[in-house]
Amino acid sequence: MRLWPRSIWWFFSDTPLALIEAIRPDVLVKGADYSQDQVVGAGAVERNGGKVLLVDLLTGEGTTGRIERVRSRADRRVASPL
Repeated sequence: MRLWPRSIWWFFSDTPLALIEAIRPDVLVKGADYSQDQVVGAGAVERNGGKVLLVDLLTGEGTTGRIERVRSRADRRVASPL
């Protein structure tokens, strides 16, 4: 089964709990390096009839890797003369 996000949300607090409780998603996806009890908002999603999915990680495709690639590109642009 392939799942494509209908939306991805940024949050500006320590955890996304308040956002998860406010938007009440049908599906909350987290990497399989977490356990169900470590997923912030899992209880809120399940109480509202939603599902929490733990998905296998793909090497180099995590959030941290993506952020590092974006920062690296931005640094190169700033460092190179116009």
